[in-house]
Amino acid sequence: MKAFIKNLLSESYIKPVKAFLLQGLSPLMMARTIAAGCCIGIIPVPGSSTLLCTAVAILFKMNLALIQVINYAVFPLQILLAIPFYKAAARMINSEMLQDFPETLIAAFNADWWGAINNSFQVIFTAFLIWLLLSVPFFWLVNKIASVLLLKLKADTDNARDL
Repeated sequence: MKAFIKNLLSESYIKPVKAFLLQGLSPLMMARTIAAGCCIGIIPVPGSSTLLCTAVAILFKMNLALIQVINYAVFPLQILLAIPFYKAAARMINSEMLQDFPETLIAAFNADWWGAINNSFQVIFTAFLIWLLLSVPFFWLVNKIASVLLLKLKADTDNARDL
């Protein structure tokens, strides 16, 4: 019974989705798409990753579905890394907003609402610049790892077909 359900799910859902996601991509382009989705998916600017992934996919002729799937898959990392990005940014610009998070942030908004918004934008922009610096080596690393794995998978698949 388990084998029947597994085969049914595989044939009905997994194989068509996999074929759609991998449609027309070489292993190297797929690796670049995965790396771009991973990098953009952890951007510390709330609400920007989906639009940025779409723009990158169109601009560099990547598979839009694959880059969005990867973007959504790394979303938990975006949440986990947001506070370290923001705290590093606050230290860089000597902002006291995030020292005793969230009490200091709430107090800043209660004291000077417009000043707190301005300071928040400065922290977010600085966090974006930190992400931009870190995303280049991260993209390279993910691209290398994904390239090696996908090229090996393609070679194994080609060898299995030859048998």
